[in-house]
Amino acid sequence: MTTARRVDEPAGQQLATGSLRLLSDPFLMVPRRRTCTVVWFTERPCATNLVLLGRGVHRLSEADLPALAAGQAFDGLQVFRASTAVTSRMGEDAASQVPEPPAGPSARPAHRHEARVGPLRRGRRTPYRVLSGDGGEVVMSAVYTLAPAPSRRDPVRLMLTSDHQDKPNVARNIQLAAQVLGPLDAVLAVGDLADVPDRTSEWFDSGSGSAFFAVMQGHGDRPDTAGRVAHGAAILQHVPIWPVIGNHEVMGRVDGVGDLQAATLSHVPREVAAAEYDRLHPTVDGPEREAWIERNSFSTRSYEEVFSSLPTTGGDGVRRYAVSIGEVRLITLFVTRAWRGPQAQADPSQRTVNSRHQDAADTLTDPLRRSHGEFWFDDIRAGSEQYRWLEAELRSPARRRCRWTVVQLHEGPHGLGENMVPPYVEPVTVEERDADGELVGIRYEYPIERDALVHELAPLLEEHGVDLVLNGHSHLWNRFRRGRTHYLEASNTGNSYGAHHPASGLARPAPGAPWPAKDHVAMGDPGGLEPVLPSEGGLAPGQPFVASNDHVVVQCLDSGRGTVSSWVADVRDPATPPRLLDEFRLGSVD
Repeated sequence: MTTARRVDEPAGQQLATGSLRLLSDPFLMVPRRRTCTVVWFTERPCATNLVLLGRGVHRLSEADLPALAAGQAFDGLQVFRASTAVTSRMGEDAASQVPEPPAGPSARPAHRHEARVGPLRRGRRTPYRVLSGDGGEVVMSAVYTLAPAPSRRDPVRLMLTSDHQDKPNVARNIQLAAQVLGPLDAVLAVGDLADVPDRTSEWFDSGSGSAFFAVMQGHGDRPDTAGRVAHGAAILQHVPIWPVIGNHEVMGRVDGVGDLQAATLSHVPREVAAAEYDRLHPTVDGPEREAWIERNSFSTRSYEEVFSSLPTTGGDGVRRYAVSIGEVRLITLFVTRAWRGPQAQADPSQRTVNSRHQDAADTLTDPLRRSHGEFWFDDIRAGSEQYRWLEAELRSPARRRCRWTVVQLHEGPHGLGENMVPPYVEPVTVEERDADGELVGIRYEYPIERDALVHELAPLLEEHGVDLVLNGHSHLWNRFRRGRTHYLEASNTGNSYGAHHPASGLARPAPGAPWPAKDHVAMGDPGGLEPVLPSEGGLAPGQPFVASNDHVVVQCLDSGRGTVSSWVADVRDPATPPRLLDEFRLGSVD
């Protein structure tokens, strides 16, 4: 029996006594057979944090708030007390879109409240609200509904989204998704949810109007590229989210970096930071060492604290996990790397910026300031810990019991986007020396024949008959297929960086000599597959992609029908509803 929820229904209003407000509406995580986890955030600490469950929530009024906070019982109401944690790295800086941005990076912790509620009846949605109180002030959310996990025989409808990054058309994209997709059971969010992961406002209340939770809960306020304001939709209050770590969930080095945005481009390999700490502090070990290394390398801590309820089945905290959603087995991988620009100067003395190809000349002697190229944050090569876990999961009884298998990761093996280059390989460091043997430059090469996603991950997924590989990263829509396995990049929210294909005429930037030309594919899929034309016709004849700042695409996996469907809409034309762009069926083999 389905408990899918229409997500375009009115969200209602918060009730409050005093100035206390919720920083986020409640959102749902990790439903189980008879329970579901409810999470919400407040700006300040609250002594009382409750989930109110049952038919009685509809009758509550503002006058009831003090009694509820004091623990008074109400008919038709179950009360669950929440645990609270505080984010440890979040803050704001001068570029934050908040009423009074600080001059420099400044802490702004968010208070996270979580309760697991139940028992719930499978096949039935139950109304709920959340309440937080502090010092006589109380705030209560509007009424939403939740449900336990569907059984493994139940069909489910999953919304597919990615790469929000506080971009202009995201609110419009999500608002249209709620109107088009119909009932949903969950959201798969394939990374890059915020732009700066340690910036509190980008998750909750940015003045841009497109903070991640604001948009996914119907509280956005962002003009699209046609100038019309969109609010997103009340989705996550009703259905759980299953996210992925993208490169924008990975904060870089913060020590010695002047602003939060710059820190998102200042990642340092963990082993480099560890070696530098041991050089500077050879006698100091323990927690101080680990904290210093994190501040001077990279961190996913804010993401992990926001989504700390996720399963830890992958042996790496919540960075990777596997879960059954009805008849779909979802496997989530941590596959992303440091993003760098494409600059490439052949003369080492002329290198003034770090990039994927080079270190700036003035950073050669400072390992914490060097580029280190587009290094990956977790290994996915055959034999790595993550690869071995994936192999075991693909052979697991839990996976075999499900009808469909979906693997989600931020960077995928196939695509037309600019971010498909350089190849997904650990950078090869080339030291350049003068006639006297002095180091004058460092550059990075990426041998295409070592691409771990194309030559190691994709063959494993295809061998095991994975039905859908879902990724984001390049801000476009395109898809590919080999045998039973479909590859879909569904990260076009109308904020594209272009598709590189003869139908677009765009070519990816490629470095000249001394970098090997073979490693940089200017057009098409560097993984060697031809893109599939949209089944219902693209934006132009022969165009196998959507890469537009005037169009948004929304996607849904319907496991009962065995289909993945995509709709496209022109944000400049509000009178014309979204049309079906593409639909393909899972399970068939060429």
